[in-house]
Amino acid sequence: MESYSILLADEQPAASPQQNPIALFGPILIIGIFIYFMAIRPMKKQEKERKTLLEAVKKNDRVLTSGGIIGFVASIKDDEIVLKVDENSNVRLRMTRSSIVRVLSEKDAAKETTEEKS
Repeated sequence: MESYSILLADEQPAASPQQNPIALFGPILIIGIFIYFMAIRPMKKQEKERKTLLEAVKKNDRVLTSGGIIGFVASIKDDEIVLKVDENSNVRLRMTRSSIVRVLSEKDAAKETTEEKS
C-alpha cells in the first residue's frame, strides 16, 4: 500500500495552456456591440426625436394623445397642456405634455375631412 501512495504524491497536475484573452472576451464583445447597434442606439434616437417633438408643440397645433384623443392645443404651462377637444361645447382637457404622441399635420386633417364626408 505504501508504494501506491508514493506514486500518487509524485504526480503533478498538468499545467493548463494559457488562453488568448481575445478568444475569451471576443464573443462577449461582439454580442455587446450587436446589442448596442440593434437596441440601445435606436432607442436613444427615438427618445431624442420624441423630446424634439414635445418641445416643438405650440398653441393651436392639432395633436394626438396616447389615449387616442385628438384636439387643438389651447394653452401650454411647463409640463401641462390644455387641449380643446370640441369647439361647439368648448370642451377642454388638461394633460401632461408627455401624453402627446404626435402632432397632426394639415394632410392628416384633410384626410379626416374627406373620410367624414364619405
